[in-house]
Order: sequence, then C-alpha cells, then structure tokens
Amino acid sequence: MNLRSRWVMFASATLVAAACTTSPSDEEISSKATATLKDSFKAAGQAGLDRLDQDDTQRACSSLSGKTPPREIAAKIEAANLATVKYPADGKLLGDWKNGEKIAQEGRGKQFSDDPKGPVGANCYACHQLSKSELSFGTIGPSLYQYGKSHGNSVEVQRYTYGKIFNSEAFIASALAAVRREQRTPRLLASERHNEPARIRARSRRRFGGRFAAARRRRTSATKRRIVL
Repeated sequence: MNLRSRWVMFASATLVAAACTTSPSDEEISSKATATLKDSFKAAGQAGLDRLDQDDTQRACSSLSGKTPPREIAAKIEAANLATVKYPADGKLLGDWKNGEKIAQEGRGKQFSDDPKGPVGANCYACHQLSKSELSFGTIGPSLYQYGKSHGNSVEVQRYTYGKIFNSEAFIASALAAVRREQRTPRLLASERHNEPARIRARSRRRFGGRFAAARRRRTSATKRRIVL
C-alpha cells in the first residue's frame, strides 16, 4: 500500500468517526456554561452569586440568542413586566430634575464594595446622552437629549416614560436592563425632560475644546519628530 492510499484511508476513517460523534445539545452546553460561570465568581459584599440566576424574562430572552421574540412571547414578557411597574400613589410623575441628573451621573451603589444602605445611582450616561454639558456618554441606547421637546409633556407621555424607566421590559421585550427603583424614577424623568441652557453648552465647548485641540497638536508634533528620526 502506497503512501497516498494510506492517507485516503486515514481521511475516510476520520470523517466516519466525526459523523458518528454526537454533538452536545443546547441544554448541555447551557448547563456547562452556567456551571463554569458560577465557578468563576466568588461572593463578595452585597454581590452574591444569586446575581447570576436569571429570572423568567432573562431566561426567555437568552433562549432567543439575540433574535427578536415572536409576537406572542413578547406579549407575555411585556405583560408580566408591566405588572411590576409601581406608579406613585400621589400621581406625581415628575420630580426634581437636578437630583435626577445626579442619579443619572452616579454609577455606584450596587458594586460589591458599596454600602448597601447608601444611595444607588442609575449610571444613565453609560448608555445615553441626556445633556450637552456631559461629553462622556454611551451610545448603545438612544439619545435622550431634549426628550421632552421631542415627545411632548402630556400625562400619557409622562406615564409611559415613568414606566419605561421603571422597567423597560414592560414596553419592549428583551430590552436592556432598566432602572428599577421607584423612588428614583420621577427625578430621572425630570432630568430627561430638562433642556440644558445654551450658556452651559458653550462653556463646555470653551473648556474642553482648547484642551482637545492642544492634545491633537502635541500628537501631531510627536509623530513628525518620529518620522524625521
């Protein structure tokens, strides 16, 4: 038997063995992944391993692997989460926008090193733009700048926005995690609706624009020196 015949037989045997191998099911893969994930974390402070446990909504959305849920499943998810929304007993949906801005800026409160009894921030700027005075904001979520101007100020809009902040899954199934603390929602809603004065935006541009331009000039000069050398 020549070398070529041996390679053909080896390749054929390999293909047959691969065809006979049973691939693990999605349930097996999920179970192993969950076990590995829990083995990788240690409880510390207020951050317990229970944070790795998914609720019904999270399990339903994870099973879709990033796909849009079918209409009937989405309706069930939204109905279940809408039932968790607690509107203020006094009917007041708007609060102090200045306190709302502080909450939107604050990202501490739920970390393992934070005091569980202390205030909890919403970290809204991690995903959204709210005001022009803040230059560092995320874009994974839609811009909320001048939200009140673009959406209006009717009772219906206020009620929808309040519920959306309280639990986003109640309106868009499998959406990103939302702020779920009732006492923060009126202030956050007011903060979203507030329009930053033009003088604050202009001051921010004057303050940071020159720094950015100077930094660009320094980088350009350094690059030219390296090229010359």
